[in-house]
Amino acid sequence: MNLSIRTRLVAGFSVIVALICAYNVYDTVHTEQTMETLGRQHGKAAYLARAQNAMWELRYGPPQYLAVPGPQDRRRIVGAEPGLYATFEHGLQDFAASGDLSPPERDGARAVQLAFERYRRARPHWFELVDAGQLEEAATWRAATTLPYGAAAIKALAELIDTSEREDRKRLMVLLAEERRRDEVAGGVLLLCALLIAWWVYRGLARPLDRLQATIERVAAGDLKARSGMAGTDELASLGTSFDRLLDAHLLALDRVQSENDELSRSMQALMEAEQRVAEGEHLMRVMADHMPVRLAYWDADRRCRFVNRKYCELLGVERDQVLGARRDTRVFEREGTLQLDDEHMAAALKGSARRMEQEATDADGHATSWIVHYLPHFAEGEVAGVFTVAQDVTELRRARDAAVAASQAKSRFLSSMSHEIRTPMNAVVGMLALLQATGLDSRQKDYTDKAEGAARSLLSLLNDILDFSKIEAGRMQLEPRAFSLDALLADLSTILAGAVGRKPVEVLYDIDSRIPDRLVADDMRLRQILINLGGNAVKFTQSGEVVVQLRLLSASANAVRVEFAVRDTGIGITPEQCTRLFDDYAQASGEIARAFGGTGLGLSICRRLAAMMGSDLHVQSTAGAGSRFWFEVELPLAAAVAAPAADALPIERVLIVDDNVVARESLAGIAASQGWRADVASSGREALERLGSPGTRYDAIFIDWNMPGLDGWETSLRIREMQAGKEPQLLLMLTAYGREMLGRRPAAEQALIDGYLVKPVTGSMIEAALRDALGGPAAARRPGPVACAPLAGLKLLLVEDNVVNQQIAYELLTREGAEIDVAADGRQAVDRLALGHRYDLVLMDVLMPVMGGLEATRHIRQQLGLRELPILAMTANAMDNDREECMAAGMDGHIGKPFVLEDLVRTIQSHAHGRPCTAPPAPQAAAAGHAELPLWDREKALSVLGGQPDLLERIVRIFGDDLRSTIAALRQALPAQDLLRHFHTLKAAAAGVGASRLASVAAAAEKAARHAPEEAGRQVGALLAVAEQTLLELA
Repeated sequence: MNLSIRTRLVAGFSVIVALICAYNVYDTVHTEQTMETLGRQHGKAAYLARAQNAMWELRYGPPQYLAVPGPQDRRRIVGAEPGLYATFEHGLQDFAASGDLSPPERDGARAVQLAFERYRRARPHWFELVDAGQLEEAATWRAATTLPYGAAAIKALAELIDTSEREDRKRLMVLLAEERRRDEVAGGVLLLCALLIAWWVYRGLARPLDRLQATIERVAAGDLKARSGMAGTDELASLGTSFDRLLDAHLLALDRVQSENDELSRSMQALMEAEQRVAEGEHLMRVMADHMPVRLAYWDADRRCRFVNRKYCELLGVERDQVLGARRDTRVFEREGTLQLDDEHMAAALKGSARRMEQEATDADGHATSWIVHYLPHFAEGEVAGVFTVAQDVTELRRARDAAVAASQAKSRFLSSMSHEIRTPMNAVVGMLALLQATGLDSRQKDYTDKAEGAARSLLSLLNDILDFSKIEAGRMQLEPRAFSLDALLADLSTILAGAVGRKPVEVLYDIDSRIPDRLVADDMRLRQILINLGGNAVKFTQSGEVVVQLRLLSASANAVRVEFAVRDTGIGITPEQCTRLFDDYAQASGEIARAFGGTGLGLSICRRLAAMMGSDLHVQSTAGAGSRFWFEVELPLAAAVAAPAADALPIERVLIVDDNVVARESLAGIAASQGWRADVASSGREALERLGSPGTRYDAIFIDWNMPGLDGWETSLRIREMQAGKEPQLLLMLTAYGREMLGRRPAAEQALIDGYLVKPVTGSMIEAALRDALGGPAAARRPGPVACAPLAGLKLLLVEDNVVNQQIAYELLTREGAEIDVAADGRQAVDRLALGHRYDLVLMDVLMPVMGGLEATRHIRQQLGLRELPILAMTANAMDNDREECMAAGMDGHIGKPFVLEDLVRTIQSHAHGRPCTAPPAPQAAAAGHAELPLWDREKALSVLGGQPDLLERIVRIFGDDLRSTIAALRQALPAQDLLRHFHTLKAAAAGVGASRLASVAAAAEKAARHAPEEAGRQVGALLAVAEQTLLELA
């Protein structure tokens, strides 16, 4: 019977059962610990064996990769690599996690990990070289890296296995020693019972230990095949069995090592075979060189030919053997009718400088041929060993290039001609519409002309898009970076986007990072073009909600800033599938959208290409039904600061912003903070009134949104004025998403409530200008009065234009702006007028005309007549870049494209004209004539303006009376001209709003006189006070 030691002792020694039980418990605990330790040692050996197997399989991979015939087998081998890496790492990780590792084992494990990591990083490059066909480089790489790295990893792993085995043996010896000591202690305790159970102890304990010890000693002596042969279920038999298994695993590992060594030998054989294949590959390369469509040769440092391909021999008409070894200057290379190499370029290449040249030659049939010859130095050990010459016949390519250049020139001529032919009648259409709008039209006729002009502008925009797209496609679009003001660009953009909104319930807002500098360098025209297109699209596709133009500072350095430009909206949005084709040429989101909103599908494509020219890319993020966001990032160099004329600081310290839109509130608050003002915000008119009603609360200016739920901007303004009755008035500025023309449709009494008006989106400069206008400060004083004079008054211009309709348009528009116009029908008439001594401040010159064109006429004026200082502006329908360049080259000073925008034309003329447009305004006394004929108060007129609401009229008149008394008291004091001007301006608007016509007229005349001559401000007070007091009596 195979009984455990505890069973034997309990059965045999019932007398000493307590001692035996205690001993058995103690012995059992330590025996289980011993078994656990031996189990972990066995597991560690298995983990290392697994890692070793994976390592050997990895070593076998490269030879097998070279040996397999097809790419599928190679992919299978490469695909197995990650699994082998994982097997190795898991084996090593399991070994490290097994516990009870000695310091030598941990050091060995780290050494194996480091060696294996270096080996794994080196392997992929070998596969890449083999896949690229660079077998010789692959063999060199393997010999230099993967083979020694792999050997190092295997060696480190073998050392780790040996170290682990040594450490395990040490632990085993310690365990056995502890076991013997425990037996000795137990023998001392049980000495009295030793004689009775000696035969049992010998049979159940001593003899198995002897067998196990004998086995261990045989193994220590080198007999690795020794086994204990112990069987049974008791503890010692299990220990012997585990020991035997450990020895079996060790022998198995040794067998695998031997197997890997054999495999290594086979791998070396495979490597030799691979080298043979490399040699075959070199032969293949020579064959490939013979079939290349170029003339290839190699010359050593003595200029002897060491290699030529078959094409070169065919060119020379000789066999390969006739040229190999021959010097460059031998007759075989100098035959007529063949390509001659250049000795100068050959010498430069032998000095290490690569050269390329185009050569002309004649073939054997006498036909001209074109060649591109490359002279490429060959370096060996840092010295030039020879030169490769590669000659390519580009005769057909040259012919194709010449044909392409001719086609491109024809396309450019066509685009230029098309541009001129379309713009000429377009100029007539737009100009005639502008003249028609200036006549007396009823509301229906005005609506018709507005829509017709809008359609004409849309057609012109389409033409510009097509021309821009053509220039980009032809690679002729060039950016023109220059210093510009970001604030001015945004102000222009605001005007355009506000006009695009029309009457839609859409707010266009700015969200500008205040850290972005104002003066930057970029092609601001193209940057503005992108923002106008993105913003215009956002407005077009948004029926209600908001469009926000965002600028964010991403990074800044000493010389540049990186800015993100973004436009987001709450419009219709698009699907992810539509986003993928949104930037394609002539693409739109869908046919339904194209039919509903129109467009060519070129705008976004042009924007993306312009962004790419700026070193960026245009991105989109959109959700159908929820809106879209377009953005791009641009690196913008900083421009030198421009010294601005000193301006008086605004007397503004605290402002109140009333707007229900949170983006608008935050944007305006940010602008106010950047100006150094304290800004409070209110989300509704009622909240604003509550703030103003708090004791001691006063604001220097209040910005109120027009359209708000509950109390709108006008009702809020009225209540604020009622609260201010009898107090010093605060500035009220109305904010709106609608155009300025909407203000003119409000009753005059309502207009009198506010001091200024801002159309969203707004910038810092727009707010400052509005405040200065409201205060009547220096900025306002520098601008001419409302009717001071026409912009071009005092200028005499010569208009040179052959088209009668264009003559009429330009003549009437410029005459209406105050200019004196003479007309010439062609360049010859213009030259004759100037030759006869007629003097002009500026010449507007068409380019394409009969008899003498504008370019020829300009050259004649400059060279023959010597009028080099006379400003000449090209006014032509040609809009291509080369057309502008031709105009500048002929001697013109500027370029105005047809159809022109009148404001741009006037501004351009003012900037170039030598004369002084605009004369002084009439004297204030003359302008004030006729005041007495006006009524002090026209109640019926005021009532009709207010829609026949007497209650509202009574409230407004009461507020006006209180304000007028405060103004009269202020005017009686000695005030500076700036304060007087502000009072004149405020009183003019307020009096007109309540029908006090005489007071409004006198205040307007006083303001006009003070603006023209500030020293006149004090002289106007007396007359104004007299009329103001009369008006108060009339209102009472």
